Amino acid sequence: MSFLYPRKAFNKHLEVLNNFINKYVDAALAIPKDELEKLSAGDHKYTLLHALAANNSGPRTFLRDQLVASLLAGRDTTACTLSWLFYELGKSPDVFEALRKEILDVVGPSERPTYEQLKSMKYLSAALSETLRFYPAIPVNQRSAIVDTTLPRGGGPDGLSPIGILKGTAVLYSTFGLQLQPEHYEHSDIDPLKFKPERWLNWHPQPWTHIPFSGKSYTLFCVVTEWRVEQSPGGTLHRKL
Repeated sequence: MSFLYPRKAFNKHLEVLNNFINKYVDAALAIPKDELEKLSAGDHKYTLLHALAANNSGPRTFLRDQLVASLLAGRDTTACTLSWLFYELGKSPDVFEALRKEILDVVGPSERPTYEQLKSMKYLSAALSETLRFYPAIPVNQRSAIVDTTLPRGGGPDGLSPIGILKGTAVLYSTFGLQLQPEHYEHSDIDPLKFKPERWLNWHPQPWTHIPFSGKSYTLFCVVTEWRVEQSPGGTLHRKL
């Protein structure tokens, strides 16, 4: 039904975005391949765009789309996660005090945290993981089957038997609901419905029971003064932007 929505204004704004991004894409593509290969992740001038340009064999639009997707994913997920974290800190004085103590012990009262200091703060990482457990970046999502397939659960009188999914069927799932299911916390003494970062200090979720980004890996830590990419809870390590 998307064809019923007016696209004139959308296309106009999209053109502005593309024109802005394209000049950076063209500049990266203009760098000779041998110069791109000399750059490394430790180089101050090295960016995600350089990495994409060095390995690009597709159309120019591929680089543009990948760059926009990375920037949007990093900005929105970071903003939402930090907003929910501050919300929970306002409700939980004990969590606030524990986090504040760790920051003062590691960073100090007035210093700017370094990348290594951010990585070393276990309680900060636990607080972010707990925030993503309660408020996943993608709380509800949908996928459509591209072939006839089967899901391992959902069928039968008790919902525990396999169920057939025909090609073209849309499947809606709730990451929010999945991550709060009591059955996933059998080996934890902490109530899954309570915001408790301490659980992450000695508890690890089973595969595919904690998927705040729907099983994908996206930028989370863009909290320092420069863009960097750290391992987001439930994700994998990526390059510095």
